[in-house]
Amino acid sequence: MPQYGNITDPSRPILKEIDRIIKLGFDFIEISVEGPEGTPDYLLPVKNEIIGRIRSQGLFATGHIAWWAELASLYQGVRKAWLVETKKAIDTARVLQLQKVNVHSHVRGLYMQHQSARQQTIDQMIESLGNLLDYAEGQGVELMLENSASRRDIAKFEDFNRVVQALPNLGVHVDIAHAYLHGRLGHIDQYLRSFKNRLSHIHISDNFGKDDDHLPIGQGKINFERVVKTLKRIKYDGTITFEIFQKKKEGIPRSLTTFKRLWNRM
Repeated sequence: MPQYGNITDPSRPILKEIDRIIKLGFDFIEISVEGPEGTPDYLLPVKNEIIGRIRSQGLFATGHIAWWAELASLYQGVRKAWLVETKKAIDTARVLQLQKVNVHSHVRGLYMQHQSARQQTIDQMIESLGNLLDYAEGQGVELMLENSASRRDIAKFEDFNRVVQALPNLGVHVDIAHAYLHGRLGHIDQYLRSFKNRLSHIHISDNFGKDDDHLPIGQGKINFERVVKTLKRIKYDGTITFEIFQKKKEGIPRSLTTFKRLWNRM
């Protein structure tokens, strides 16, 4: 049976976000280790409060590192700086006792649309992740790679798969909504089936197939009945985070209820 979580809003104070998620009845909390209010400078001074509130409810936590980290940049100074910052986030994950953290297959610029630069960019991502994997393993933190949303990212299955196959110890984090943007339901199935033995984490939200809208389930066009069928066929029983962003939060518990109903019905 999967374990269900919700992600903290990094624009709001972390302790208020933890209290909000606890009240919604989730199994775990995904902590955004990213700005403006989720950087190490904000999280570490309240580490005891964070750990205490999560433990007191019998919950656990995972981590979400800034999606805009340029780990594949061909600007070497930029890439090295992001390696430093990502290692700080991994250090923070260790201190906060986060079981696993993700990084994203993000690329800034037109590099993935350029034949020779595309290959170099993928190679740079592999090199960066290899470095971070060694570091994370030394800290006792599982590192995962999430498929990104933009067409300029390493988002196509064949490109993402090349990175994953080069790094056997890297966990795979599939964002269902991101996969839908690049090939609809067939792309989702391809990701889930191909990485079923490497799958560490899932993100859930809905969209209309054009933008990463982060909508509640049922407000976009993704067929979640089919998503659940695929997850059950591959016998997935890991963590699933509802990454839904709305000012009014009613869509989050509704999405959890809807997803659980689908899971129990399939």
